[in-house]
Parts: sequence; C-alpha cells; structure tokens
Amino acid sequence: MLYTQATHRPRRRIAEETSEYADLLSERERLLRRIEIIDFWLRVKKTATCWIWTAGCTKAGYGQAIIGGKHYVTHRFAYELLVGPIPEGLLLRHTCDNPRCCNPDHLIPGTDQDNAQDKSERGRFSSRVRRLTPAEIEEMRARYSAGEGTQIELARIYGVGQKTAEEYLRGYRQRGRTFSEEEIAAIRARYAIGGISVEALANEHGVPSHRMRELLRSVRPEKKRRRYRRW
Repeated sequence: MLYTQATHRPRRRIAEETSEYADLLSERERLLRRIEIIDFWLRVKKTATCWIWTAGCTKAGYGQAIIGGKHYVTHRFAYELLVGPIPEGLLLRHTCDNPRCCNPDHLIPGTDQDNAQDKSERGRFSSRVRRLTPAEIEEMRARYSAGEGTQIELARIYGVGQKTAEEYLRGYRQRGRTFSEEEIAAIRARYAIGGISVEALANEHGVPSHRMRELLRSVRPEKKRRRYRRW
C-alpha cells in the first residue's frame, strides 16, 4: 500500500500541532480572564471609603456576578483577587456594614459566631431592634434631610440597624400608627377625588401600602364617565 506525502504525517508533527493548539487555547483563556476581571472592576465605584458594587445584588444586599460561567459573591471575589484565598470554614465580615463594599481593607475573615456578634453589637438583628417613638422618627428625618448624618451614622445614634433606619426614613416602620376619624375622612376624601395613588398616600402618612388600603377599602377614586356616541 502506497502513502502519499500529503496524507502521511509523522507522529512528531501531530504532537507539535496538538501542543500549539493547547497553547492557543490557554492563551485565549488567559485573555478572557483578563477581560472579565476588567469588566468586574468597571462595575465597582471606588469612593474615599467603600468600593461599592453597582450591578446585581442578592436579597440580602450582597453583590453577585457571573465570572467565567460561575456565580460569585463580589466581595469574596475581590478579596481572593487582591489578598488571597479565604481560609477554609471562614467567612468575610464587613467592618463598614455595607454589603456591597468590595474594599479588601473593610473585609476581615471570621467565623459565624464572630459575624453574629458583629450583628448584635451593631443592631443588625431585626428581632432586637428597638422601636422608635414618633418624635424620634421626626427628629431622625429632620437630621437626615439637613445632612447631619448618613443612614449608618443615624442608625448608630438611635440604636437601630441601617436597614431599620432606612425603613423609618421612608415611612415603612410606622405600622403601629393610629388615625383619628377626622384624619381617615380627610384621607378618603382626598383619594376619592383622584390624582393620587395608594403608595403616595402611604409614603406621605408614614404607613405601609397595605395599611393605607385598609383605610381606603370602601373608597374608589372617581372616574370620568365615557360618553357613547349614538349612531
């Protein structure tokens, strides 16, 4: 049987081509990795203190990203990228109490017990948060509007967590508020006229939307009657 020069390739040549192809693949993977890391840092906004992740987050507020086809928590990815591997069995604790922060200077490895102690000391346990009085809520809102402190600073002053302070500032925490008959009648009359939503009324009076719906259950805003043309 005859072999032509075009069809016959020595094994050494085949091995060299395979090695060159593997080198090209590894170089391509390294380039893709660099591009993904550059894209990661483009989504991080660096301030004087925190490095804030500006893209998608989990329900708990921690940044998340897909890098190389894998899901990562952004502050863990940044720590491993700039500092090194996280010790096995440990998690990262935010000293700034900002779950979006990716600054490795604000991240400290620790155990679940250390993290629970941080939450207890900083008032981040929802079951241990104290309820503020209406006067304290109004005072907090006034100070926040005047720029006398951030949400974190005001939360520490009033002994609540940052999330709780945010809810107080937005009016979501005043669930125990009661309305007089005159106030209810005025709210219903205003809603019956139209031009304002339930959510807007709830934010204005500092109650949740479902609470405002209970007050307005028997009221529907007036709608313009349609005029039908007779043919």
